[in-house]
Amino acid sequence: MTKHIIISLIIFTISFSGQNETLDFQNTESTKSIKISKILSPPIIDGLLEDAAWFDVPNISDFIQDEPYNMAVPTEKTEVKIAYDEHSIYIAARLFDVFPKEITKHMGRRDGWRKVMMSDWFSIEIDSYHDHQTAFEFLVNSMGVQFDDMVFDDSYRNTEWNAVWEAEVSFDEHGWNLEMRIPFSVLRFSNDSEITMGINLNRYIQRKNELMSWVVFPRGQAGIASKFGHLEGISGLENQKKTLMISPYVTQGIFNKNNHILSDPDKTDPTDKYNEPKWGNEFRLGLDIKYLITQDIVNDIAL
Repeated sequence: MTKHIIISLIIFTISFSGQNETLDFQNTESTKSIKISKILSPPIIDGLLEDAAWFDVPNISDFIQDEPYNMAVPTEKTEVKIAYDEHSIYIAARLFDVFPKEITKHMGRRDGWRKVMMSDWFSIEIDSYHDHQTAFEFLVNSMGVQFDDMVFDDSYRNTEWNAVWEAEVSFDEHGWNLEMRIPFSVLRFSNDSEITMGINLNRYIQRKNELMSWVVFPRGQAGIASKFGHLEGISGLENQKKTLMISPYVTQGIFNKNNHILSDPDKTDPTDKYNEPKWGNEFRLGLDIKYLITQDIVNDIAL
């Protein structure tokens, strides 16, 4: 009887200790931080990363694999630089790939979720209020197609949110590169003299189904913005006044009518021989309009 009691107490102690460790981890946000560099002259957003503005900005390269092997070392190297001036945040990224010809690329219209996600892509998520509940994501795929969304309640994403920002990509023998410019006018932040924002960086390699991020937690940990690291040292921003931003976009592509029966009224039997595929050009023109009334009120229009 005594032996059974001792063994039971040992098992209970181990189990209770393990539960405490898990709960402590769940309640701990990331301690990673970046001291952002302020630049005097903004870089040209061309995707080439050759601008002198980047020379003294340190690299961020400590990415962790999230999928498919959670918390593992990524299979490819990633280097990111982040800088700012009184108008915008600037991002430069080198996305190394040992087989650059195998980088997955799909062209599509802006905010076309399916085409963007079928490619390699990179994104930055910014909790500009630093409230650990909301964030804005800016994503660009390997063809330079942009996508943005907003995180709310630390759990959900609003893909209808749109902002006006810039991104360009380039390719070389080492992989692909990108540059981004995100105006402070599309973010919401406090009027403090020095501002800290939440941040995370993400990269996806489509052919490997590999997602890596700057901040990664073990699977099963709830939350999005509450897990972010910290972007520190932002100061001296211009006073954000009423701003009207207009961003036109153009997409062009080729389509193929695969339903030959519908394209030929004389063919009604699927066993009949089909006509030759009918090819055509697809052209789309649109506008993203954003009117910043205050730091809390923005009118978004997509045409």
